[in-house]
Amino acid sequence: MVETRKHIEYQLVYRLIKLSLVLPVATASVERSFSSMKLVKTKLRNRMGDGYMNDSCICYIEKEFLQKVSVESVMQRFQKMKTRLKNIPGSATGYHSNDTPIVALSTGWYNKGKRFLKFINTHYKGKSVEAKVVDECDSTQGCDADHGFQPPCPNNVVDGSKAVWEALGVPKSDWGDAEVTWSDA
Repeated sequence: MVETRKHIEYQLVYRLIKLSLVLPVATASVERSFSSMKLVKTKLRNRMGDGYMNDSCICYIEKEFLQKVSVESVMQRFQKMKTRLKNIPGSATGYHSNDTPIVALSTGWYNKGKRFLKFINTHYKGKSVEAKVVDECDSTQGCDADHGFQPPCPNNVVDGSKAVWEALGVPKSDWGDAEVTWSDA
């Protein structure tokens, strides 16, 4: 119809043909979206807002793609964003088990995020353990609500997970207060 330029003369017929060709695809997309919404929105999630619902449905529909994305790459991307109001608390948000050797470094050592998700070696009385830096122990402003509004950390602090303290052989009563040293791994 386009080759013979009849689409100009018969505009309504041309529009009808276009709609009939697109309709099966559009209908399948809509049905797939409603099926996803039915699975995502359960009785427990009945009060979610439109934005959260939309995001949840997109995650469900694109789950094959999202399974290829690592949590660490998402954390790194958000950590590098300039408009961020605070650092991503890896241990506080449940991304890391207490059995994983992770640490938070004080503001100066954290070095504006340059050590984020990098490994360091922590040392205590002849023992050492490699741990991943997942957070900043804020030495300037203190903590936010996610961290209980704690006051600012002292400078030169290494705060570790249970796995770090146990691997170093630090007595439980000294966890968080032991004089440890560290170096980049």
